[in-house]
Amino acid sequence: MIIQKNFQFLSDEVIKTLNKIKSEPLEYKLSKDKLFIPVYNNVTLHSIYNPFKEGKIFKADKKDLLIAIGLAAGYHLYELAKNGHQILVIPVNYNILKEVLSKIDLSDFFKQMNFKIIAIDELINYFDFFNYTSYSIVIHPAFERIFSSQILTIIKEVKSILNQTLLEINTYKKFGKLWFKNCIKNLVSLFDNEYNFDPIIIENKPILITGAGPSLYENIEYINKIKNRVYIAVADTGLKVLNTFCIKPDFVFSFDVQNYSYLHFIGTDRNIRIFTDLTTSLKLIKNQTFLFSNYPLLKLIKKYWNQADLYSDARNIGGAMISFFSNYFNKYPIITAGIDYGIKNSYLYSRYTYNDEYKIINGNYLKTIDLIDCELLYKDIFIENISQWKTTFLLKSYRESLDVNQNIFTLSDSPFCPFIKIKAIDEIIEKSKKMSQMILEFSKPTLKKNDFLSYIIKEIRNNSEILYSYFISDNKLPDDKVIDDICLYINKFI
Repeated sequence: MIIQKNFQFLSDEVIKTLNKIKSEPLEYKLSKDKLFIPVYNNVTLHSIYNPFKEGKIFKADKKDLLIAIGLAAGYHLYELAKNGHQILVIPVNYNILKEVLSKIDLSDFFKQMNFKIIAIDELINYFDFFNYTSYSIVIHPAFERIFSSQILTIIKEVKSILNQTLLEINTYKKFGKLWFKNCIKNLVSLFDNEYNFDPIIIENKPILITGAGPSLYENIEYINKIKNRVYIAVADTGLKVLNTFCIKPDFVFSFDVQNYSYLHFIGTDRNIRIFTDLTTSLKLIKNQTFLFSNYPLLKLIKKYWNQADLYSDARNIGGAMISFFSNYFNKYPIITAGIDYGIKNSYLYSRYTYNDEYKIINGNYLKTIDLIDCELLYKDIFIENISQWKTTFLLKSYRESLDVNQNIFTLSDSPFCPFIKIKAIDEIIEKSKKMSQMILEFSKPTLKKNDFLSYIIKEIRNNSEILYSYFISDNKLPDDKVIDDICLYINKFI
């Protein structure tokens, strides 16, 4: 039977579903080149003249995995498959699918290696994250007209399943190897240099956390007035703004792995206390304190170095700082500025940040660096506009990933900022004066350098999954040679 021959193209879940249902009786017409064309509700599902030509209207990047919503008879996918595209098909109507598979032999047009019909809930298992960083959706026009509401529902499901995961996978691809190498280098450097292990002491003052969004500059005069009445913790991207207005923060936080993070520190006071993730490229040593993100290798390291956490579940430095202070100093009020989760008048960054200087140096004011970041770097469209503000899928994901158990106040006027909006903080400052002191201590490793590195090598050989982001970045599966190369890299520091 033809349908049994087509089983090679079906996932187990699809086969189970088809075995439970009846097929939808369809009429068929013959195309000019003698192909069966299904007819559903008096609508031919493909051209009766040249159904293969339909596929030429679909343009897709070779780097994209193709997700076809609905099969029809599959003729519109023939050219795409012939050109080497990997195609996953998600059925819209299983009854029609069963009928078509009983009539049309897919092996005449497709190869098993690059064509698979799967259920929507199997998508995450069939998406090859090692080889694909994005996807394109293919919808046949006839199916779109007939099953528009069902197709829209499937598209929403595809996006909810893949978009967040692909964002994380693409981050792994870009930074996985760098995270690992920086982590090892910084661990080695820790034993060879004098880093800062002094505790953080919070007493009688609230905590003002500043990012680098537009509302930082808009509130800079007010921040200047209250700078001695609050503890100021600033993201590295906002440091130059404070420096321009002679505001010295108490703490600077950075967990960006890229080398250009150094540019945020040019011309600033080197005596400021700096907190970085262990995967950072920054080496400012004298006043630098390492914290632990959720990078898997750090969970292993934590066994012999129980350091404080800089939660990167928030996925951006502003959110990580809020989580840090909310976790370790939860009695004290937190106020934010420059953490907006939005773009104001096409500006993602405050004036006087490094990014703003880049714009001035390379000045095309009609195409600011902020707008380039929004449209190209983040590669997502604006999903909501309110007054002068816009937000994107990425910024929304930052906001939704933030999880704190206390009220957070903000000076930002962004409608996308979820915190309690206030104009002044005098009342908060007065309440903080009555609060008791809170202290966060920092520890040193309990193993010596060579013992620590030997321990890491042993654990990596026992469980290579902790370096999943490295393998994604290197685009290699974790075989013995890859593991050996990683361990040799660590061993050279012993």
